[in-house]
Amino acid sequence: MTKESLVKAPERRVRRSPLDKANKLTVKGKDPNFVYRIVNDIDDRVNDFLDAGWELDTSDEIRVGASKVDNSSKLGKVREIPVGGSTKAVLMKIKKEYFEEDQKAKQDYVRSTELAMRPNPNDGTYGKIDITRK
Repeated sequence: MTKESLVKAPERRVRRSPLDKANKLTVKGKDPNFVYRIVNDIDDRVNDFLDAGWELDTSDEIRVGASKVDNSSKLGKVREIPVGGSTKAVLMKIKKEYFEEDQKAKQDYVRSTELAMRPNPNDGTYGKIDITRK
C-alpha cells in the first residue's frame, strides 16, 4: 500500500435502503376520526370492503409514504398504489366508530367460542382447561 492510497478521501458510497425498510406503506395526514387500510385490488376485495362500509379515500391531504408509492397515480380521485408485480392497491377508510363496532363483534364471537371450550361440571367430564387473556 502506498502513502498516496492512504491519503485519498474515500469514494462516495451510493445511498441505498435495505429491503426490509423499502416496502413499508405508511400513510401520513390521516384524519383521526377514520381508520385507514391499503387494500390490494384483486378479485372482488375492494368491492367486499365497500359492501362492509369502507370508502375509497379521495383526500388530497393524505400521503402514502414509501418512496416508490409517493408517485402513486390518481385515476379520477382514487389513488392506485403499486405494491409489487402487477398488483395495485387502493387506500380505503372507515369511520372509527364503525371499525370499533366491527372489532367488538369479532371479539364477541371469539369469546363465545372460548366459552364453549370450558368444561361443564354436569356432563361428567373432568380435568381443567384454563383460558386466560393478557
